[in-house]
Amino acid sequence: MKRALSAIMATIFLFALLASCSSQSPSGSPGTSTETASAPAPTQGDTAAPADGKVYTMRLGAISTAPTPEAVFIEELEAYIEEATNGRIDVEAYPSGTIGTTTQMIQGLQDGSVQGVCVPINYYESYVPELGILGLPMFFKDAEQAYKFCSTPGTDFHETLDTLLEAKGFVVGTWGISASSTLISTKPVAKFEDFNGLKVWCLPNKQIVAAMTALNAAPVNFDTGDLAVGIQQKTVDAAYTGAQLLAPLKLQETAKNLFILSTPMNFNVQALMCSKIFIDSLPADLAELLIQTIEKGGKEIHYPMAVATIEKSLKALMEAEGMTVVYSDDEFTAKAKEAFKPLADEFLSKVPTAKPIYDMAAQMIAEDK
Repeated sequence: MKRALSAIMATIFLFALLASCSSQSPSGSPGTSTETASAPAPTQGDTAAPADGKVYTMRLGAISTAPTPEAVFIEELEAYIEEATNGRIDVEAYPSGTIGTTTQMIQGLQDGSVQGVCVPINYYESYVPELGILGLPMFFKDAEQAYKFCSTPGTDFHETLDTLLEAKGFVVGTWGISASSTLISTKPVAKFEDFNGLKVWCLPNKQIVAAMTALNAAPVNFDTGDLAVGIQQKTVDAAYTGAQLLAPLKLQETAKNLFILSTPMNFNVQALMCSKIFIDSLPADLAELLIQTIEKGGKEIHYPMAVATIEKSLKALMEAEGMTVVYSDDEFTAKAKEAFKPLADEFLSKVPTAKPIYDMAAQMIAEDK
């Protein structure tokens, strides 16, 4: 009788202990692992969940707002990664700068508080000065060529970029295509001289700023979210960036002059960049799977969406009511090239470590038919 009573008491105690444990919710900071009561059941073709049930939180940020490709991309990538990793990585998407400014997000990559960011690569020049070659005006043939050089594995150019970025705490998840930059203005622009004194919003990339200065324009930068108001209130006269940003902001409702460069001057190569601290914190198999999944998502989600969005946005700008569309002519191109001649030498004198990768790019451009 005593043995039976003891067994009953032991059973009651065990159930009480289990109930107490299950009532405590796990907690963890972004990018760290947490213990779950049970790992998600793997489905056929999925990577099996680990026996310890660890789940890693990955916060993805973008400065743009849907329907821009980068904002939509990180939102769709959320389910894409979670499915591919069978729930081992829990993704949180933060478009529209809701996780911080571009600078704050990039710094978050370096300290591990943000795990992924999708913004133009030009924003990383302050951290990796050698990236300035991607902003040199009229250096690459067009945005497609620069994207191809950046995203093609196995080349010295690609591997050097990866090495430079990783040394500063960034791991490329995937490269993304973007449009050649277009100028939309509240003032008519048709020739080189029309840039004189024109207040132009552009990315804070040093080479793009240098290009605007060489055209005798006045480059201005502030948060992208304030650009539409800046045009309306005449804080700036024009905006110079990809059509896929200009159209969703509806700048065509206020600015009625579109200047399309027949010879592309600048562009924004996009990138989904990951935090090296975060990647290094993952089990090796999971880190490899994550990068493969992001790269696959870049090709299957971002690239076709970006191409379609660029075409649709440029069409919306050109067909906007009251819009005047001007294509740059040979005279503008000749004067611009002459104004830009000193910029490459000035860049290389300030960033001598960029000379090898500059030479790689120049050779690839010469050989690219």
